[in-house]
Amino acid sequence: MTLGVYSFSTLAMDYANRFFAPYLPLALILAAGGAGGVLNRFDSMREKFWIVGALLVIVAAQIGLVFPQEYFREKRIAKHYQTALDVMHIPAGKALKESLSKDDWLVTVIDAGAIPYYSERMTVDAGQLNDEYLTHGAANKNEQIDYIFAKIPAAFAIISHQYGWMEQDEFTEQLMTDARFDTYRLVQRYRTPNAYEEYYGDYFLFIHLRGGIEWKKVKMD
Repeated sequence: MTLGVYSFSTLAMDYANRFFAPYLPLALILAAGGAGGVLNRFDSMREKFWIVGALLVIVAAQIGLVFPQEYFREKRIAKHYQTALDVMHIPAGKALKESLSKDDWLVTVIDAGAIPYYSERMTVDAGQLNDEYLTHGAANKNEQIDYIFAKIPAAFAIISHQYGWMEQDEFTEQLMTDARFDTYRLVQRYRTPNAYEEYYGDYFLFIHLRGGIEWKKVKMD
């Protein structure tokens, strides 16, 4: 079933191949079965010993070659992502908590990240990962956008690939050019330090508030 879902999906953010972790036990069982079948062809314990030894050497060599490279790459990604949370998502979430009332709605486009957790506000995830209607109910972008504006959101947290201006995908452009978006104003832009541009050089967070709502920055420790 999982393979069927994967075959029609784009596996974004597959850090450390985490989406394939459920297959590891199955792969080990199949490998053990295959090795057992090979060993059963030999009667001599000495031959079996050498075959097992050779297999272990091959596995160890592959781990030794692949693991260090993957480990340090994944470590860099994790460090960069933590920095993005620390300087963008968490400050934005905390400021939204201070700026919005408890019954206000927030919309994240496209990356919700940690913002809903730190804002503690009801959130529509336009990335469609955490909203049943946007994922399964809306037939097209028009219905998705109507659903979002029906919440009368107090704020939008929107990801841009440029800092100086809003670089939009097709969905975001349609959302922001909708007449209902005219009541919202840009109040804050967040970015990561230049040292982290390897993975987040084109990842910026823009906060838009509905007219009449005061933006309250939060001083971070």
